[in-house]
Amino acid sequence: MVNKQATEPQKILILVASPVDQAKLRLNEEAREIDEGLRRSQHRHQFQLEKQGALRIDGLRRALLDTKPQILHFCGHGTGSDGLVLENEQGNTQLVATEALADLFSLFAGQIECVVLNACYSEVQASAIVQHVGYVIGMNKAIGDKAAIKFSIGFYDALGGGRSVEDAYKFGCNAIQSEGIREHLTPVLKVNTAWKYVLEKSKQPPNSTKGDSSISAEPLDRLSPIQSLNGLPPQQLGKLPEKEVKEKSVGKQTLEDHKYDGRLVTIEIKLYQIVNDENNILVNSTISFGMPEIKIPQKNLFRSSTTDIKFGIKRGELGIKIKNGFMLLDKRKEFLIEIDKNSWKAEPIGKKEYPIWEFMIKKNNDREAEFSNQVLHGLHKNQYLGILELLDKNKCCELNACFKISINRMYIEIIDFDDGTNKKQKETKIGLLLKYLKPELENYVSKVVIRYEPASIL
Repeated sequence: MVNKQATEPQKILILVASPVDQAKLRLNEEAREIDEGLRRSQHRHQFQLEKQGALRIDGLRRALLDTKPQILHFCGHGTGSDGLVLENEQGNTQLVATEALADLFSLFAGQIECVVLNACYSEVQASAIVQHVGYVIGMNKAIGDKAAIKFSIGFYDALGGGRSVEDAYKFGCNAIQSEGIREHLTPVLKVNTAWKYVLEKSKQPPNSTKGDSSISAEPLDRLSPIQSLNGLPPQQLGKLPEKEVKEKSVGKQTLEDHKYDGRLVTIEIKLYQIVNDENNILVNSTISFGMPEIKIPQKNLFRSSTTDIKFGIKRGELGIKIKNGFMLLDKRKEFLIEIDKNSWKAEPIGKKEYPIWEFMIKKNNDREAEFSNQVLHGLHKNQYLGILELLDKNKCCELNACFKISINRMYIEIIDFDDGTNKKQKETKIGLLLKYLKPELENYVSKVVIRYEPASIL
């Protein structure tokens, strides 16, 4: 529900961008439906709607500064990792990069509480912006006009009815599904757990012990230290300005083994426990991908030699076998890794006692690349995986985490072929590499074991 203590209505800012060189969308109809839904709602007095069209980059910044919204709704076009589509002075397409967009929202941390990106392939931007606000909704692939409008109707009908953002998101998805449109799984809700906690606490009356689960209309100027969260996973609560909120690192690493000295893949698993809440253990991962160069021995009748081959991996899976615990699928998170304008998604699958995140490359059209010479590389810190729950709180819990790959061309790619290498030589080289790697990597590439002992048995 909306905070009943608030004296001022929540400001909803609708931003519309429809460049003349892009396909025409029914954006005015979407804005009109949102307005009509809020006007007829039970809590209509708690919302104030503002709208700006023909959105340019300067216009976005000025609208945020002038309007000071709590909820921002963008409707228009998206391009995935290339950015959101705004307009230039001529009314044509101008892209705003994901990083620049996220940096802009970081300057409004404490003010904007919910962002809706009703644009195709906007999940990339949602994942970046959620570092600075409580809730962000994006689209994991292209979404049709009718589905986009129906989502907005369901979402704002629910907000106007006093429901939480998370409930409103579900109402929006259901509105699509109820129309028989097979796009109800396209909208994706990103939640910053740290922000969610603060927003809930800010709505509580002075003597209250339980808060609502939606956003507040009160400005959160006292939360300027939220900037310190930048660069940390949203679920880590340790640096929140609320003194009563603390979290601690728990668990002890008892084993680690990384093939090729970790030059190919190195995984690290961290567990965090919110103080006074032993039921929920936050699980984070840090993963480093590299491109090692190895010497492969070769023998023939006349002499022995070695062949230097540099290689990397382009897909794989992180699996965690859990002893005395489980991670439910709906409490695990998909995350994206951006490398050189390409996106890899780590999709949660598997059983609750053996959760798996499957890494695969994404194209802008959301179709997985069955064969690509792009490989995973770089250090990717503090990826939030989900919530670990214990079966027996009086026993130890052990997590055996492994990153695995299949030894075939779908998973492994040779880097930097010499210009003089012909197609036949390349095939020979790939076959040689796969044969050499099989006994070494067929079980795992990187492995760690974490042991957690609940306070009750210490």
